[in-house]
Amino acid sequence: MRDLIFYDQTRYPQIARLAIAIPLILIAVLGYIYAQDTIFISLLGFVFIVLVLSAYYMYKSGLAIQISEEGISYTFHSFSKKENHIPLSDIQQIALMALDYTTKFGGWGHRKNKNGEAFIFNDGLFLHVQTAHQMYYFSISDAQKEACQHLLEHYTLPDTKKE
Repeated sequence: MRDLIFYDQTRYPQIARLAIAIPLILIAVLGYIYAQDTIFISLLGFVFIVLVLSAYYMYKSGLAIQISEEGISYTFHSFSKKENHIPLSDIQQIALMALDYTTKFGGWGHRKNKNGEAFIFNDGLFLHVQTAHQMYYFSISDAQKEACQHLLEHYTLPDTKKE
């Protein structure tokens, strides 16, 4: 059994949910106003369905991250709950760092590109984990950022190669 050192869970921020809710309300109002125009209503109905599905995805999605003596385990909750694990022996560098996620990854959510793999659910500091083959960026909730910083300053993860 793993000795849990750190645990955090993050979800999409409130502003992202509002970015979906406001257009949904606007579509409902426009649908009421232009109820006679069937082509416009069909288009609004399609956009409404896409936004409802997006809102449901945002509601269901989240990231759970655990740091233990064995490494880092993370689960991206969307429509699956597969747990991924980065063994401690594979970690070359681990740090809490500021990240301009909109420039580097293009926004919120699970992002993967040449810069690495990112799980972005808020802004500010991110847990940066580098292995020989991949770089990971994990959102840390505001409530846990201080605890994560304290962990990285006062607890040396065994067998990691710090640069």
